[in-house]
Amino acid sequence: MDVIDALEAKIAKVEKDIEAVEGQIATCTDKETLVYLRDKKKQLRDENNHLLEKELILLRNAAATTVLPPDPSSGLPSYYQRFLKLLSLGKITTPNPVVLAAIKRRCPSRLWMVDNCDDAVDLYREAQLFPGPSTEGHLLTQLGLRVNGPLFPNPADGPASLLVGATDDGSPVVVKLLRGVGTAGAQQPGGAEAEACRVLMESKPAAVPLVPVRIVTFEIGINHVSVVGRAPGLYAALCMPRYVSSLRSMVQLSAAAVLAGGRRMVAALEWIHDKQYIHMDVKADNIFVDMEGRWWLGDFGSTVRKGSPVTSTTTWFAPRKVLDLPAEPQYDWHMLAVALVCEMNRKSWKELLVEDGCSPSKNLIAAVKELHGRDGCAELARFLNDELLTRAGCSAALP
Repeated sequence: MDVIDALEAKIAKVEKDIEAVEGQIATCTDKETLVYLRDKKKQLRDENNHLLEKELILLRNAAATTVLPPDPSSGLPSYYQRFLKLLSLGKITTPNPVVLAAIKRRCPSRLWMVDNCDDAVDLYREAQLFPGPSTEGHLLTQLGLRVNGPLFPNPADGPASLLVGATDDGSPVVVKLLRGVGTAGAQQPGGAEAEACRVLMESKPAAVPLVPVRIVTFEIGINHVSVVGRAPGLYAALCMPRYVSSLRSMVQLSAAAVLAGGRRMVAALEWIHDKQYIHMDVKADNIFVDMEGRWWLGDFGSTVRKGSPVTSTTTWFAPRKVLDLPAEPQYDWHMLAVALVCEMNRKSWKELLVEDGCSPSKNLIAAVKELHGRDGCAELARFLNDELLTRAGCSAALP
């Protein structure tokens, strides 16, 4: 790896030179000098892309020849070999060695923790979205975005496809590469998720508590060397602020805090529904909390137009099996009510709500009635009943 380390040092130097030239361009007023600086910047970018592609080839060769055999003297299992066996059980018998190298580099803790073939396949599929060195170069030179490892190294916390990043000014962001690809010159790459984000973000007032998503596009040329078979074309990525935590990772909150957050989520869902979309995955994992304790609704991967078939959701929080059924607003209201009840019953929500893999209305109503009888929870229970259950098509007879 000494050769790769030396190459990475060269890449870092060229990137620093690009930044220096960009600073000179920003302050230059002489036309001839500007032409010279812009030409120099182009030469540096070309050199940077060449180095990144060279690094990718070296990484690919290293990944193809590197195996982590078990150490017989240690008595410890080889997590890498176990992962390969789990992939084979999941019908991935010849995994891409560069994808495997990306998993080892970006999220080794997940590699260690995977213990069944479904989770192994999920991790492998997510890792196929990781940007290789060449794509990282395109994100940097075309968009000024630097990306690193996954936002959630722990698989229980979130998908590995969300990457930690930073903008040119140092602002922390989360970046998600999308699968959809368009031809060079196309205006709308990124598939259904990008399209939903474009609609929801258009003219959105700052007071609407949806995670502000910026859809960015970058082009991969015919000379691009891909680790996962990304074809030349126009790609989309989502760029979002990095929050303090998801609601799921927060400590137990008071009833007053849950009520305040719930009211913000009502405003978020009203905006989504006014745009004729349904979120379809309202849950604590998709509610993000900022430094001031305010809640923001995000993750629009399951969002579909009203009346369109539901393509994905977290069935546990839905009133019944809803996949392939027409998406309707009451599903969102039901799932928000479930999310708030879960926050007030973190240790027992499954026992209270889940039946046959779903959270039927009768169980939700019973949970709201129980909450109404607790000290300090009457106002929250009334909000759940009047604002959420009513819109979900059911309600409790509270005293």
